[in-house]
Amino acid sequence: VFSMRCFINTQAQSKMSLLDVLRAFNREQKLAFLAISYGYFTMICPIVLTAPFLPPEAAKHGVDSRLTGIIFGVSPLLAVVFGPLAGMVIAKIGPKTCIMAGISLSAVFNILFG
Repeated sequence: VFSMRCFINTQAQSKMSLLDVLRAFNREQKLAFLAISYGYFTMICPIVLTAPFLPPEAAKHGVDSRLTGIIFGVSPLLAVVFGPLAGMVIAKIGPKTCIMAGISLSAVFNILFG
């Protein structure tokens, strides 16, 4: 089971670097870390890859540059608003279920996005 025991805030562990923490993981924890990192990377790619193309395409369709900025600003704003709610949901239904649901929903909406 993936455990974050290495992140317990004690005096000795507060001085550990990220590399030291990763070295302390066992094989299963390292694979879980890689899988989650890859999942988040693939969820962020569509957002980042639209940045160079959306403003010119929006301008061609008569969309104001302010509205284009709002489109890009909504995602971080929603992350701030719904972050605490996600924490409560994780506590109720478990982290594995939340991660799998989030990655699955992201995949579905990325496919629908095109």
